[in-house]
Amino acid sequence: MDATVATGAAAMMAIRVLLDHDVKEENIILASLLMAEIGVHSIAYAFPKVLETLVIVTLEQSPRKSSIEF
Repeated sequence: MDATVATGAAAMMAIRVLLDHDVKEENIILASLLMAEIGVHSIAYAFPKVLETLVIVTLEQSPRKSSIEF
């Protein structure tokens, strides 16, 4: 899990360590809370068999109306 992926460099290094320890690329899942598009593309290009998972959480809130009376 990499909480945020900007360029993908840290995630690619982590994937490289796993591959160096004989983990098959298709058995690697990268989970992230926030990913920049460039990071997604960089990782997908370098490691096409790695599954990238992006968690998106949306909280719907009604707009707050606050008023201050003097």
